[in-house]
Amino acid sequence: MTSLLNPCSSADGCLFQISNQVTLGVSEEETVAKLVQITERLIEQERTLRRKMYEADREALTDRIMSPLCALGCCIFVGWVWKPESIIAEVEQSGFRFRLAKAYTVLIRFVAPAAILAILILSIFSGVTLS
Repeated sequence: MTSLLNPCSSADGCLFQISNQVTLGVSEEETVAKLVQITERLIEQERTLRRKMYEADREALTDRIMSPLCALGCCIFVGWVWKPESIIAEVEQSGFRFRLAKAYTVLIRFVAPAAILAILILSIFSGVTLS
């Protein structure tokens, strides 16, 4: 296969001439049929590789995005919906004093969500995963 624009080059240009001593005597229809067959095989291989890449990326998607989002949702639920006071009361009901109750409240409401959000952003933009 040579370029019609530059016969010395094998790929300089958009128009190609298909010729070979092996193909002498082969009709144009047979040559086009072989080209179509090769193209269809190439397309199928491309689709297979794309499926494999999607399956590999699905795991990365879960690892990079879904795990931090779930952790962020848990922090928001425990810190703002269920309220830290409920958890502190539950712990103290068993007879133990929750000495770090104020620190826990600040951590679960502000520090943990900010840290998890930073992990989420870092994992999306840098590709770093949690596992």
